[in-house]
Amino acid sequence: MSAATILFTDIVSFSKKPTAEQRRLVESITSEVVHELRTILTPPLATPSIVALPTGDGLALAFLHRSNQPWNCSTILRVIFRLHQWADNQSSPRNLVNLRVGVHVGAVELFTDINGKANICGDTINYAQRVMDAASPRQTLFSEAAFREYVGTESPIFSKPPFSEDLRAIFYGPIEVYAKHGLQILVYKLALDPPQLYWSNEDPIAKNLMLVTLTDLPKEVVGSFSEQIHQATHIAFIQLTGDRFISNYNNGNVKFSKQLKRLWVFMPDP
Repeated sequence: MSAATILFTDIVSFSKKPTAEQRRLVESITSEVVHELRTILTPPLATPSIVALPTGDGLALAFLHRSNQPWNCSTILRVIFRLHQWADNQSSPRNLVNLRVGVHVGAVELFTDINGKANICGDTINYAQRVMDAASPRQTLFSEAAFREYVGTESPIFSKPPFSEDLRAIFYGPIEVYAKHGLQILVYKLALDPPQLYWSNEDPIAKNLMLVTLTDLPKEVVGSFSEQIHQATHIAFIQLTGDRFISNYNNGNVKFSKQLKRLWVFMPDP
């Protein structure tokens, strides 16, 4: 088992684009990565330092942690920066091309796939995809593990190549987001100073998402349900009127936790 840094990307709304445009974008982004990493991509049959994986609507790069690895944090940041610029260069008023990028660090298993090429598997690459899924268009998110690996207690401001004093990269977080399948994770957004049109400095939209499930009906407000309310830090209600809950709250039968972070109430539009 090896450790790796996974850089996962996808092209937003890729499946909605014409087939010819999909092919052009995949070939173009592949060429961009090969050009950027040409000096350290491993030739066939040699021990890889980077495993590149096509994903259909983007790509994943696994930077394998070695004692003599030919890459570092600046390499990863340079690839991210260049890919966002690449996407901006592909865009037109009628054909916007945006990337989402997620970065995670963890253990992976190396194996030889059916085509005889180096490949990886494991929860780390799946988690990296979840981090990417939580990113908004034109945004890069780092997982908590990736942030600890490359920033940690150091300054969250990068002003060295590929950035500079005139264009700095700044990490903000942790930000709690919801990824696919109801997974709740902590991420750090990578912002640029000064802001750039091809890069989103906003908090990820996934920050405002919440997993909502229906309870069995009818549901008594008092009893075990009120105990769950009192302990919960995230609450979402779907109500017709809310009369029962409001009356029980006013009577002191229901109390919220002092650690309550979010309370959402969904009601039908009259």
